[in-house]
Amino acid sequence: MAPRDYTPTAPKPYDFVSIEPLREGDRQRPKGHERYHPDTVSGLLEAALIVATPLHVASGDIHLRPDNRTPLVRALARVNDVPCIPASTVKGLVRSVVESITHSCVRITRARNEQLPPGAAGCKRKENLCLACRMFGSLGFEGHVRFDDALLTEGKPAIARMPALYAPRSRTGAYFSGRDVKGRKFYKHGRTVVDSQTPVEIIRPESRLSLTLRFDNLSVGELGVLLTALGVGEPPLMLKLGGGKPACYGSFLVQAQALRVWENPQQLYGAYDDAEHSALEAQTCFEAARELIVKRNLEKLAQIWEYDMGRTCPEGNY
Repeated sequence: MAPRDYTPTAPKPYDFVSIEPLREGDRQRPKGHERYHPDTVSGLLEAALIVATPLHVASGDIHLRPDNRTPLVRALARVNDVPCIPASTVKGLVRSVVESITHSCVRITRARNEQLPPGAAGCKRKENLCLACRMFGSLGFEGHVRFDDALLTEGKPAIARMPALYAPRSRTGAYFSGRDVKGRKFYKHGRTVVDSQTPVEIIRPESRLSLTLRFDNLSVGELGVLLTALGVGEPPLMLKLGGGKPACYGSFLVQAQALRVWENPQQLYGAYDDAEHSALEAQTCFEAARELIVKRNLEKLAQIWEYDMGRTCPEGNY
């Protein structure tokens, strides 16, 4: 039997943002989809995603390559053979940020309700939803934010070798402090390990992807929350998604290019082209979002997601 390795493990490459209790009034009846409401804004945001560390979002396929050294690789997700980040992946990431910086419920967890802060268990009734569920949807209710697939526009895929990743040895010790959950988990940025066991297809650093998202019937404050969660507010955030997050894969920056708000959304019902749009200053949205955002949670997330390329991520099982 091989001797057990008692050398200290590398520091965990993640930290937690605390979960806020939901207060009276945090759950509300959402706006419906039957019309454009006069006290809301609708429009779209066009943005570029700038890749900072190798990014891998798997398609689930294994590609056969004419290369004796790496004949089989885990392939990137693609649309019409163009590497992409699927819309559901981007939406899930942005929703997780919105949940962490606002008084929103915990939808997906193995924790029992009594292990969560008061009122933070997942929303059950579509007539009474928290902020994140009103914006992104819940069981029986379609949300007001829709993402397109983010398509690669600059750069080419490459092959890297990702470390083998495993679940924590003890979920209780990793995610709970006593009987209570520690919070929402986010992985840190750092210098990527690229010479390891598992060959994967990646999007290279400095590559760019295009992203379009559309929103309907959001309040100006909710739009400010959405922009903040995309990392284009203050403090700015560098986001992280995809496979290999523990090994510092998947870091990217969102660069907003155009924010369009429809002046008269009713025109969309009978027009083939977009309705007339007007400029809405992002700063107006950020100011309106202050009462919705939990400042200490946003600051904690910015601390976790500090872009520190001096940090080395673990190479193996930790």
